[in-house]
Parts: sequence; structure tokens; C-alpha cells
Amino acid sequence: EIGSVLLTNWNLPPDIVEVVQWHHRPEHFQGDMLVVDFVHVSDVLCMMGGIGVGTDGLNYHLSTEIVSRLHLKKRMAEKVISQIHTGLNELNDIFVQQEKTK
Repeated sequence: EIGSVLLTNWNLPPDIVEVVQWHHRPEHFQGDMLVVDFVHVSDVLCMMGGIGVGTDGLNYHLSTEIVSRLHLKKRMAEKVISQIHTGLNELNDIFVQQEKTK
């Protein structure tokens, strides 16, 4: 809620404000669901993988409605989380190498 108020005050487009406002409760959103669904899934997968604020990844759950609508499977979520961590490790390696060459 606070994010959507800030974005409104910053004159961001209403579509972006709505995604921010509803991505934690996507099943209550009445507009174009696909973008909100994707942001919801992305947010939850990152939190479940320990990426983001806190380390309470097990307290985050995908909306069952969104899982059904997007035909998501638990194995898919686990694979995405693994790929996110692999990508972040690769990025870290790149930055470490750049620091060593300075």
C-alpha cells in the first residue's frame, strides 16, 4: 500500500502503481492479471530463495489461484530459485574478477 502511494505521488503510470499495490494479493486485483501474476511469482520466488529483505523465505507462499492460472509446478519454482542463485553467483564472480584486475 505504501509503495503504491509513493508511486502515485511520484506520478508514475497507473499500471505500475497497480502492480505494486496488488502483487502481494493478486487474487484481489481486477485488472490485467498477467503482469501482476508475474510480479507476484517473481517476488515470492526471490523471498523463498532468501533474496530480498530478511531470511524468512519459508514464510512466503505463492497464491494458489496464481499457481493454478499460470499452471506452475513446485519443481518449476525450485528450478527457478536454483537458476537465480547460479546467476547471482556468476555475477559476483564477474565483479570479484574486475576488482582483482584494478
